Amino acid sequence: MSKSVLWISACVPYDTVGHAGGKIHNYYLKYLKANSDFNIKLLTFYWAGEKDKIDLDRYSIDYDLIERKIWHFPDILVNTESVLNPWNRYAGINQNYTVIQLKKYLQKHKDEGYKPDVVILQWTEMVVLIDIVKKYFPCAKYIGIEEDVKFLNFERQISNRSNNVVKSLYLNVRYKRLKKIELEACSKCDKVILNNPKDLKLLKDNGIDSTKLTEWQPYFDSFIDIPYEGNKKQVIFYGAMGRMENVEAATWLVTDVLPLVKDTEVEVLIIGSHPSEQIKALESDRVHVLGFVESIGDYFKNAICLAAPLRQGAGVKIKILEAMSAGIPVLTTDVGIEGIPAEDGKEYLHCITAEEFGYRIDELASDSQLRKNLSSNEKGFIKKRFDLEKSASRFIEVLKEILV
Repeated sequence: MSKSVLWISACVPYDTVGHAGGKIHNYYLKYLKANSDFNIKLLTFYWAGEKDKIDLDRYSIDYDLIERKIWHFPDILVNTESVLNPWNRYAGINQNYTVIQLKKYLQKHKDEGYKPDVVILQWTEMVVLIDIVKKYFPCAKYIGIEEDVKFLNFERQISNRSNNVVKSLYLNVRYKRLKKIELEACSKCDKVILNNPKDLKLLKDNGIDSTKLTEWQPYFDSFIDIPYEGNKKQVIFYGAMGRMENVEAATWLVTDVLPLVKDTEVEVLIIGSHPSEQIKALESDRVHVLGFVESIGDYFKNAICLAAPLRQGAGVKIKILEAMSAGIPVLTTDVGIEGIPAEDGKEYLHCITAEEFGYRIDELASDSQLRKNLSSNEKGFIKKRFDLEKSASRFIEVLKEILV
């Protein structure tokens, strides 16, 4: 008899989803559906603008959708506490409306006699709700999927706002709360899946039983078959421009790094959906804000490098893997290369200061052999290190193992 899987996720997956976590979710969910006999039911959240993009019916996946309505009246009344209260039960990563709606659907399925054998909780937002879900399905096995270790992101936000005392104090309360509930939730899972070995070690070092921890390969759009040319003096910044860490990094690249680049023919292309007015204001003769583009591969092919001067965020940066697969030289920080076991000077160039970024950009603009060497090494690294098919097959084995 086929086993049943209830997959609860914070964001709906579909083939054209733009954010990294959504791409990972979409790949593994549909691989499981196509390559196993598990009966899958998906319970997931979506924004109104996504509804026409959802393609789950095409893959014969049973699902329930919960629309997010954070600022709609009267939902705003129940969400205000979760947004403003630093001691909120879920450290502000879940709005109260989200939890209320999830409970309604869980009760509906329980009343219908549904009893999943495995419950998958994807994203920290869902993992920390494990106690709630267990009240409805106490006999199921539980798998938590941590797209990144979220308390690490909060920790970095505190350090990057040390000059704002009030904001730092507020974030510190939330950080301590989140770290506590995130670790407690992970400890209650039968398995926890991480996107990279560094996050796995972080949870292990914080007391999570290592036998519960496993890793899968993050999905990313591969451009391995696109030949790299690097024939235009363009520096790419690429990422979802609605995320503050990307806004801050792109702004710093333009205001602090570009003035130090001696080659005045070098231009910066800022690529990514939903650029803010702050980003649009950076437009100049040497800075071009392109917003969303259909094919990032065309830009990777021609530019001299991708610069990712990230200071915030946590987990593997999918844009770095995509760039490396295309063979475009990558300049990035400790945060940007986190969880990617690439070698500095061979498979990417590590930079911290504006002076280092500026020097490396000039170096790449003038040295075609350096670009070729980095490009070849990056592509070789991606081919050797990342095998999605093998990782997805292992995911199915993990599901089977916890049911034994």
